[in-house]
Amino acid sequence: MNNTEEENRQLRAVLRQTQRDLAAANGRVEELEAELRTATRSLENSWSQLSVLRQSSSWRLTAPIRVFKSKVAGVIK
Repeated sequence: MNNTEEENRQLRAVLRQTQRDLAAANGRVEELEAELRTATRSLENSWSQLSVLRQSSSWRLTAPIRVFKSKVAGVIK
């Protein structure tokens, strides 16, 4: 086998390994994108729940108590 053939063989081996590495990296990217979608949905759900809470009558009725409590806590420190 001459040098050119050996070099071609080595380059094909490197190419195959690079393709395997790329496929593995693409798989990991897909996993991370799925995790990101899940986390985004969870965050959106949390913001929605917080919005519902803040619009509730009990939250609005207790607002003066929370304001008073925070002012008293600020004075005590």
